[in-house]
Amino acid sequence: MKKIIKYIFLLACLGAVGIGILIFGIIMKYKMELPDVQELVENYEVSAPSIIYDRNGEVVDTLYQEARDNVSLEEIPEYSKQAFLAIEDKRFYEHHGIDPRGLLRALFVNLRSGHARQGASSITQQLAKNAFLTMDRTLSRKIKELIITIEIERVYTKEEILEKYLNEIYFGSGAYGLKTAAKQFFHKDIQDINLAEAAMLAGIPNRPEGYNPRRKLDNAIKRMNIVLAEMREDGRITEEEYQEALTQKFISEQEADPKEKQIKKLLLFIPEKIQGTMKIRNLQNWLRISC
Repeated sequence: MKKIIKYIFLLACLGAVGIGILIFGIIMKYKMELPDVQELVENYEVSAPSIIYDRNGEVVDTLYQEARDNVSLEEIPEYSKQAFLAIEDKRFYEHHGIDPRGLLRALFVNLRSGHARQGASSITQQLAKNAFLTMDRTLSRKIKELIITIEIERVYTKEEILEKYLNEIYFGSGAYGLKTAAKQFFHKDIQDINLAEAAMLAGIPNRPEGYNPRRKLDNAIKRMNIVLAEMREDGRITEEEYQEALTQKFISEQEADPKEKQIKKLLLFIPEKIQGTMKIRNLQNWLRISC
């Protein structure tokens, strides 16, 4: 009997070693296919927008595929950073990129509430997904995402990861990054947004089109209230700050006037005319149009 137990134990050990070697081999295979994470981050460039001027040299509008304006972490109000941590990754400073505990908590909260109240992926995972990978839903892509997530945590500090995330995250309407979103939705510099606005911005990336304050203000306000409630529950804001933020009034932007509509039509027409001689991605780096 002892020999049988010993034999089974030996087989189990050999099996575990074999599985470990197999997993290690798979990870190394995919890792070799990936570029160096640090090089990828440092060499990342965003195409500059093309600006349209009128005959007097005044800026009429900006033509872009992606509107993005980076900001340092120090320039972002503390309550804005706390809003993202509360709703997207409560244990950001405690885990190493992958947070099984946070995933289980988010699944439980989301099932209990009946909708996606909290994010299931860590901020580092979202950064890997949004900034460095395609959106293909394949096993290969998921493995690469996990490898990049671990590499990002190894190479960068938490502050650097959070800053990169806040500059990369998509808010809808072509706006990438927190600074651009503050300008686009509230016409403010990021340093000037208040707590309620910060909470609303933090709620948008979960579903950019569904929580876009320009198009669905009621949804955006409901989502903002959830973010504020999470911040209060975590102790990131006081009860007084929470109640004051709830009194914030938001006004839905008016429909564009006829002149603005004509300009928007022009913006749609211009790229089609020029695409025949040059790729649109190249246009984003140099084009200056007068009208």
